[in-house]
Amino acid sequence: MNQLDVYYRALLNYKNAVESDSDIKRFNNAFLSADADSDKLVLTRAYCTIDEDWVEEIEKGLVFIEKAIKEDRQFILSQGDVVPIEKVKSVSKESVQHLARHSDLISEYEEGEDIIPDKLYTVERLNDYTVYENRFLYMLLCYLRDFVSLRYSNIIEATNKYDAVLTMNKEFMLGKEKVNCSVNLHDVRMDDEYLKEHNQSKAVIDRIMLILKAVLSFLSTPLMEYQAKVPMIKPPITKTNVLKMNNNFKGAVALYDFIISYDKKGYSIENKVTTISPFAGDFGSEISLIGGLMTFLSYEYSLGLRPDLKLAYDKEESRRQDERVEKMKSQIDALNRRLQKAEITPQEYIVKLEEYIKSLEKQCEKIESMKKEITRLKENEARLISEMKIAYLDISKLKSDIINKDYEHTQAISALQQEYSKKMFEMTQDFEAKKKEELATLFGEIGSLQEKIRELVETNKREHEASVNEFNARQAQYDALAKEFESVKETKMLAEARLKSYMYKGGELANSNYTDKESFDSLENELEVFIKFYKQEWNKTKKRIRKDLLNIKNLRTEKGSQQ
Repeated sequence: MNQLDVYYRALLNYKNAVESDSDIKRFNNAFLSADADSDKLVLTRAYCTIDEDWVEEIEKGLVFIEKAIKEDRQFILSQGDVVPIEKVKSVSKESVQHLARHSDLISEYEEGEDIIPDKLYTVERLNDYTVYENRFLYMLLCYLRDFVSLRYSNIIEATNKYDAVLTMNKEFMLGKEKVNCSVNLHDVRMDDEYLKEHNQSKAVIDRIMLILKAVLSFLSTPLMEYQAKVPMIKPPITKTNVLKMNNNFKGAVALYDFIISYDKKGYSIENKVTTISPFAGDFGSEISLIGGLMTFLSYEYSLGLRPDLKLAYDKEESRRQDERVEKMKSQIDALNRRLQKAEITPQEYIVKLEEYIKSLEKQCEKIESMKKEITRLKENEARLISEMKIAYLDISKLKSDIINKDYEHTQAISALQQEYSKKMFEMTQDFEAKKKEELATLFGEIGSLQEKIRELVETNKREHEASVNEFNARQAQYDALAKEFESVKETKMLAEARLKSYMYKGGELANSNYTDKESFDSLENELEVFIKFYKQEWNKTKKRIRKDLLNIKNLRTEKGSQQ
């Protein structure tokens, strides 16, 4: 996904998020209509027309250059020197001729013996590739490289350049809000990928690029790299017999004559200006969204609202999550009722149960730690969650076992039914030919197979009922864990209330602020739990008081009797 796709997707998401808000719609309409005549988007784009004569001429000439390079022209360079006889590696015709002319190189000679001179003339023959024709090819390729690259770079720089200027001056009053916005955006992009792909001269530009690549490829051949080490020849060139008579070199010379005599640019560039004013349609509505976003960002960061907005966002997300959990819980209850009526399979119920457990786990992750007592309660909570996960894994394993057993039983029943069908077919085909005893035997086998099927179905039914019973037991275990979790949660809130009371007595909460909605709701929940705890303890206390009063009364009665 490129940058344009990312921006477009983000714009659509932004539009979908805000377009239903009536206040934002009013702001966007006011922003768009304010000083609309001053809104302006100016695009300057270059369109290039390329003369194809020089392109075609170079394409034809490169064919001859390639063939000329493959000829690999060279001449043999002979170098002679008189060296001591012990250094001579081979003797040639020139060595004998030189020795005949320079008998002084022979110090001793006896008739009838071999002539062994003290020194001998040797010739070394070397291949020399710096022939004039090869040097001409190198010079021509260098000219072509400069000729093509200059025009190619100028064309690319002009046609692939994006140049746009956006100006807006907005001033309007909306209710008690006054907005004054000025925008002056100048965006210049060089070698733009979109313009490169949608260039009207792309086909010719691609041909020019291939020409340039071919020229650079020829210059990197071993023969041309060898020519680069020697001085380059300078115009005018000397038309040797090879340059005149060899067909490949004649084609290269013709291209050289064309290049040095070409006095035109070979292309023309026309700049076209497109202006959009005023802004309308999708562009107008979308640019107004950006204006609204700018006012929001300036308002947010100038007043430091990010923490409050983040808190409100998290609260709204939590509310939506709670709604999803409640909805999912209702669905699970409905599925449980349908499961009891055997309207759905346990697998469907387990899937929804898994989603509900994940939602509960997300809510548990939001509980913050406080002091040692709260830490201990959280550890206990983590233990309960771990047990819930173990129960969930057991349920998953049970679900998998049920599926596997159902599959195995289905496969076995299917195999027996296939065997039954096969036997029936064979019995039908051979019914007239077989004896009564064989017919009875076949019916006996069929009865046996049917009995096996009935037994297997009964076994499957019993195992299925056992699996469902085990699943219900696991569900009851999970409900007990959930109940224990609620009890721990109440104990935690009671501990938090007790901790705040201790901190209040100690004066630690004198400067604390619990007036915001979230903090006060937390205090209210803690108070409800404490009141519930207080009522339970008060009931116990009243019973204790009644018991003590009864004991005192009995004691007094006993003392009166003794007196």
